[in-house]
Amino acid sequence: MLSSNHPNFKISQYLENSYQKGNIFHAYFFCGPQGSGKFDLAVRFASLVNKIDPEKILKKIDPNVLITDLEKKEEDNIEEKTDEEVSFSKKKNDLMDKVRQVLLRTSMKAEKDKKNFLIIRNVQNLSENSSNILLKSIEEPPKDTIFILISNFEDGVLPTIRSRCQIIRFRLLEDQELANYLEESYNQNKKQAFEIAQIAMGRVKLAEKLMMDEKIKKELQEIRENFRVALRGGLLEGLNLAWEVGKSRKTAQKNIQLWIWFLRNYLLRTAILQNQSNSWKIEKKILEMISYLEEIRKKIEKTNVSQRIQIEKFFVTESF
Repeated sequence: MLSSNHPNFKISQYLENSYQKGNIFHAYFFCGPQGSGKFDLAVRFASLVNKIDPEKILKKIDPNVLITDLEKKEEDNIEEKTDEEVSFSKKKNDLMDKVRQVLLRTSMKAEKDKKNFLIIRNVQNLSENSSNILLKSIEEPPKDTIFILISNFEDGVLPTIRSRCQIIRFRLLEDQELANYLEESYNQNKKQAFEIAQIAMGRVKLAEKLMMDEKIKKELQEIRENFRVALRGGLLEGLNLAWEVGKSRKTAQKNIQLWIWFLRNYLLRTAILQNQSNSWKIEKKILEMISYLEEIRKKIEKTNVSQRIQIEKFFVTESF
């Protein structure tokens, strides 16, 4: 399914061997950081088993593959509303409707020599009630039905669901790993490959996109530079950045992801300073900042907190 030099080749090979040996599980749980290739490999696996072009699956014209995304929709100006004014009933109903759609699909028979694939993205967003409904289907799977549950957070899914799935863990790549892949697969020179790897945050698909889209590349470079300036420029710079970044949940999430990656790489570079007396203080501070940003990222994704206020608190408490 994937070339031998692709970072997810071992996972791909494992799934392909399972198929060749007739050892396909009825339910898989693909978990790992956003952009680590989970959905891409789920589509490729369904394509392999049902012998169909992946593009037909992505265009949702294959009757044997249902793709459902349980991503939460962003609430406009949510930080300006009171708790009473923010209603989550519509969100819950939307997710429940999608679960019902999945369950309805399990009652349908697959075409001859095909499997019914149910690919469910962002499964961590299910309520406990919806999760239990899904669990019953996984415990008693209809014939020729294969579930592929996808989540950025392994612990965001009920343990009872995880225990009934084959768990496949994905990871992000180190900058040098990703740079090497770009050099080998796309003939990028070392400098260009490493520049892209530094802002692709370990994500193969994003790196491939950055090679073709200079606009997005510059945008990510600006995010990194603005964060660097805010850290060094004092509280006012940090609050100004929080105001700009906090206008949108998606913008906040995108920035925070790159900030964490930037700090992580900076932390790795401080290893060179081990012989300096203050290196441990720098490492401790960076680890605290990464932990704080990870906490904010999860809050923004899973709750209705104000992203602007959360980022402001970060700069108030964690700036150098």
